[in-house]
Amino acid sequence: SDSFTDKFFYCLWWGLQQLSSYGQNLQTSTFVWETSFCIVISIIGLVLFAHLIGNMQTYLQSITSRLEQWRLKRRDTEEWMRHRQLPEHQRERVRRFVQYKWLATR
Repeated sequence: SDSFTDKFFYCLWWGLQQLSSYGQNLQTSTFVWETSFCIVISIIGLVLFAHLIGNMQTYLQSITSRLEQWRLKRRDTEEWMRHRQLPEHQRERVRRFVQYKWLATR
Protein backbone atom coordinates (compact mmCIF):
# COMPACT_ATOMS: atom_id res chain seq x y z
CA SER A 1 0.00 0.00 0.00
CA ASP A 2 3.08 2.27 0.07
CA SER A 3 3.67 4.57 -2.86
CA PHE A 4 6.26 3.81 -5.53
CA THR A 5 8.54 6.57 -4.19
CA ASP A 6 8.56 5.04 -0.71
CA LYS A 7 9.38 1.60 -2.09
CA PHE A 8 12.06 3.01 -4.40
CA PHE A 9 13.92 4.89 -1.66
CA TYR A 10 13.58 1.96 0.72
CA CYS A 11 15.17 -0.39 -1.84
CA LEU A 12 17.85 2.14 -2.85
CA TRP A 13 18.90 2.68 0.76
CA TRP A 14 18.96 -1.06 1.43
CA GLY A 15 21.14 -1.56 -1.67
CA LEU A 16 23.57 1.18 -0.60
CA GLN A 17 23.84 -0.39 2.85
CA GLN A 18 24.70 -3.74 1.33
CA LEU A 19 27.22 -2.30 -1.14
CA SER A 20 29.02 -0.24 1.47
CA SER A 21 29.00 -3.19 3.93
CA TYR A 22 28.14 -1.14 6.99
CA GLY A 23 24.91 -0.92 8.90
CA GLN A 24 23.84 -4.37 7.83
CA ASN A 25 22.06 -5.07 11.07
CA LEU A 26 20.18 -1.75 11.11
CA GLN A 27 16.55 -1.54 10.12
CA THR A 28 15.81 0.64 7.13
CA SER A 29 13.47 3.51 7.92
CA THR A 30 10.04 3.67 6.32
CA PHE A 31 10.10 7.48 6.19
CA VAL A 32 11.03 8.75 2.72
CA TRP A 33 12.83 11.89 3.90
CA GLU A 34 14.91 10.02 6.44
CA THR A 35 15.84 7.43 3.84
CA SER A 36 16.65 10.17 1.31
CA PHE A 37 18.91 11.90 3.83
CA CYS A 38 20.75 8.64 4.52
CA ILE A 39 21.19 8.04 0.78
CA VAL A 40 22.67 11.52 0.28
CA ILE A 41 25.04 11.09 3.24
CA SER A 42 26.16 7.68 1.95
CA ILE A 43 26.80 8.97 -1.56
CA ILE A 44 28.76 11.96 -0.22
CA GLY A 45 30.83 9.59 1.93
CA LEU A 46 31.58 7.34 -1.05
CA VAL A 47 32.58 10.33 -3.20
CA LEU A 48 34.88 11.67 -0.47
CA PHE A 49 36.44 8.24 -0.04
CA ALA A 50 37.05 7.98 -3.80
CA HIS A 51 38.59 11.47 -3.72
CA LEU A 52 40.91 10.40 -0.88
CA ILE A 53 42.03 7.32 -2.82
CA GLY A 54 42.68 9.50 -5.90
CA ASN A 55 44.79 11.94 -3.89
CA MET A 56 46.81 9.10 -2.38
CA GLN A 57 47.43 7.66 -5.84
CA THR A 58 48.62 11.03 -7.16
CA TYR A 59 50.93 11.46 -4.17
CA LEU A 60 52.46 8.01 -4.61
CA GLN A 61 52.99 8.61 -8.33
CA SER A 62 54.77 11.90 -7.64
CA ILE A 63 57.07 10.20 -5.12
CA THR A 64 57.85 7.45 -7.62
CA SER A 65 58.67 9.90 -10.41
CA ARG A 66 60.87 11.96 -8.07
CA LEU A 67 62.82 8.85 -7.05
CA GLU A 68 63.25 7.91 -10.70
CA GLN A 69 64.60 11.39 -11.48
CA TRP A 70 67.09 11.02 -8.62
CA ARG A 71 68.24 7.62 -9.89
CA LEU A 72 68.79 9.00 -13.38
CA LYS A 73 70.72 11.98 -12.04
CA ARG A 74 72.87 9.72 -9.88
CA ARG A 75 73.59 7.39 -12.81
CA ASP A 76 74.49 10.31 -15.07
CA THR A 77 76.74 11.76 -12.38
CA GLU A 78 78.50 8.42 -11.92
CA GLU A 79 79.07 8.13 -15.66
CA TRP A 80 80.40 11.68 -15.82
CA MET A 81 82.81 11.06 -12.91
CA ARG A 82 84.02 7.82 -14.47
CA HIS A 83 84.51 9.56 -17.83
CA ARG A 84 86.50 12.41 -16.18
CA GLN A 85 88.47 9.90 -14.11
CA LEU A 86 87.94 11.73 -10.85
CA PRO A 87 89.80 10.43 -7.81
CA GLU A 88 87.74 8.37 -5.36
CA HIS A 89 87.71 11.03 -2.62
CA GLN A 90 86.33 13.59 -5.12
CA ARG A 91 83.69 11.12 -6.26
CA GLU A 92 82.62 10.57 -2.68
CA ARG A 93 82.32 14.32 -2.09
CA VAL A 94 80.19 14.68 -5.23
CA ARG A 95 77.96 11.77 -4.15
CA ARG A 96 77.46 13.30 -0.71
CA PHE A 97 76.63 16.68 -2.23
CA VAL A 98 74.10 15.20 -4.67
CA GLN A 99 72.46 13.28 -1.83
CA TYR A 100 72.44 16.39 0.40
CA LYS A 101 70.89 18.45 -2.39
CA TRP A 102 68.21 15.82 -3.01
CA LEU A 103 67.33 15.56 0.68
CA ALA A 104 67.23 19.35 1.06
CA THR A 105 64.75 19.78 -1.81
CA ARG A 106 62.59 16.80 -0.93
